[in-house]
Amino acid sequence: MSIRAIAWVGLALSLGLFAVALLGRLSYPLLWQDEGETAVFARRVLEYGYPKVHGARNVVYQFGFDVAHGVEERSDAYIGTTWGHFYFAAPAVALADRTDDLRAKTALMRLPFALAGAAGVLVVLAGLLPAVRSRGARLALASAHLLLATVCVALLLHLREVRYYALVTLLSSSIFAVHAWHFAYRRIGFRAWALSTALLLFLVYHTFYVGFFVLWAALVVDRLLASREQPEGSRAGVLIRELAPLVATALAVAPFVLFFEQIQTARAFADRFQLGPADYARNALAILRYMARYELLVPAMGLAAVGLALARLPTSEQPEARDTAAPARRFLGLLLTLNVLFNAVNPVLYGRYFVVFSPLLNGLVLLQLVHLAQWGRSRAGRGASPAMRRAVVLLSLGLLAAGILPKAPEVEGRLQELRNPVRGPLDFAIPFLAERYPDTRQLVIATNYESYPLMIYLGSHVIVGLSGANLTRDRTQRPDVVIPRKAWLRHIGVLAGFLREGEFERHLLPVVDAHYNTIPELGRWPTVPVTHAFETRIPQSQAQSLELFVRVDPSAAAADRNEAP
Repeated sequence: MSIRAIAWVGLALSLGLFAVALLGRLSYPLLWQDEGETAVFARRVLEYGYPKVHGARNVVYQFGFDVAHGVEERSDAYIGTTWGHFYFAAPAVALADRTDDLRAKTALMRLPFALAGAAGVLVVLAGLLPAVRSRGARLALASAHLLLATVCVALLLHLREVRYYALVTLLSSSIFAVHAWHFAYRRIGFRAWALSTALLLFLVYHTFYVGFFVLWAALVVDRLLASREQPEGSRAGVLIRELAPLVATALAVAPFVLFFEQIQTARAFADRFQLGPADYARNALAILRYMARYELLVPAMGLAAVGLALARLPTSEQPEARDTAAPARRFLGLLLTLNVLFNAVNPVLYGRYFVVFSPLLNGLVLLQLVHLAQWGRSRAGRGASPAMRRAVVLLSLGLLAAGILPKAPEVEGRLQELRNPVRGPLDFAIPFLAERYPDTRQLVIATNYESYPLMIYLGSHVIVGLSGANLTRDRTQRPDVVIPRKAWLRHIGVLAGFLREGEFERHLLPVVDAHYNTIPELGRWPTVPVTHAFETRIPQSQAQSLELFVRVDPSAAAADRNEAP
C-alpha cells in the first residue's frame, strides 16, 4: 500500500472515530432542562412565530434572578437570550412531534445540532490546510485535527446538545476560515471577506451574543495590529476600509441590543454580584484551569513560547520566505485571549462559554506545529545544532502529550456510555407516566426542576418549575403528579404543600434523583454542583431514589388541557 493510500485510510479512520464519538447514542439520555427550554421555545416559534413566554397553559422562563428581566412586556417575548437556536430547532421539533417514540424524538431534535457541530469542526480545516502544500501533509493535518476533536470530550458533549453551542462553533469556525482565506492565503478578495464576515457576525449575535462581542473585538484588534505592517502613507486608508464592515455590523445589531435589553440586564447582574479586580483575576484563572484540563491550552501556549524562542535565535535573523499562516495564528491567538478576558467579567461561569471555540484552539495548536516543522526545513532550522533540532521535536511532542493525556478519563467515560447508554431521572419518570396515562396531555404535573422536557415529551401542563415565574397561580392548581427533585431545594416546600392537600401514591423509581437528567459540563463551577455522568446512577438506598407521587383521586381535566404547551 502506498503512503498516499495509507494517508487516506488514516483520514477515513479519523473521520469515522469522530463521527461515532459525536453521534453515537444520540437519543440517550432524554433532553435535560436547558435542551428542553430550547425545544419548548422552538415549539412556540412554530405556534406564535417567536419565543413567547406564556403559552396556552405553560410558562417558559428560567432567566436570571428576577422575572422583570428577560421578558419583553408588550409582546411577552423571551429576551433572556437571542433567538437563533430556537428558530434553528423549530423544524426538528416539528418533525419530532410526528412520532410518539421517545428515543426517536430525542434523536431527531439533537441531530441537526450535532451535524452543525460536526460541520464546525470540519470548516476549521479550510483555514488550516492551505498552510501546507503537499497532499500527504494535508491528509495528515486533517486526520490530526479530527483526532484532537475526538479526544476533546467536553467539546463533543456540548455539540450534541439542543442548544446554541454547535451553532456558535460552526459560525465562529466559518469566520476564521474566511479570515484566513483572505488575509493569510489570498484565496478570496476583500469584498467576499467583508460580506461573509458581516453576515456571519450578525448570525453569531442572534445565536449567542457574548460570542459576537468576543469575535467582533478579536477582528477589530487583529486589523489594528495588522495595520502596523502597512506603509505609513496608506495605513489609515487600509484600516478604515477593513474596519468598515465591522462597524456596519455593530450598527446593524445595535437595535437588537436595545430590544433584548442587554445593557439593563448587564447592569442588574453587575449590581447583584458586585465583582471587583480580584474576582476578575480569580475567574480568569478558573477559565485557564478549565481550558488546560479539558482543552488544549497547554500545548497552545507552550508551542507559542517555543516559536517565539526560536525566532530570537541568531540563525533566525536570515531572511526567509513569508510565513503564510502567521495572520491566521495571530487571529486565533487574539480570539482565544479575548474570550478569556471577556468571560472573566461574567459572574456566572460555565464551560460552554469557552468550549464553543475549542476547534479553533485545536487549529491553533496544529498551525503552531506546522510552523515549527517549517522552521526545521528553513535555513534557520538547518543552521541549528542537531541537539537543538531534537529538543524542539521532543518538546513539541511532550507539550502535545501534556494536553492530550489528561483527557484519558473522559475518553474512557465516553467509550463506556457508547457501550452502555446512560439514563437519567427523566428517562425513568417520563416512560412511567406515558405508560400509566393514555393521554398525558390531560395531566397537571408539579415539579421544581426540568419542567420543560415534561412539556415536550408528554405535552402536560407543568407547574412551579425552577424559576417559579407563575407561582401565585400555580399554588391554586391541583396537580395529578408531583415530582420533587430533592437535589433542588428551591420550591420544594410548594410541592410538599400539594402532597399534604391530597392523597398520593408514592413510587420509587430505580435511578438516583440526580441534579440533572444529563449535563455536558465536565468542569466544576460554583453553579454546577455535579458534572456529566458517564453511567446510569443506580440508587443504593430509598433516600437516593427518584420519588414520583401520583394522585389517587385524580382531578377533573380542565378544558384547555388538550392544547399543546
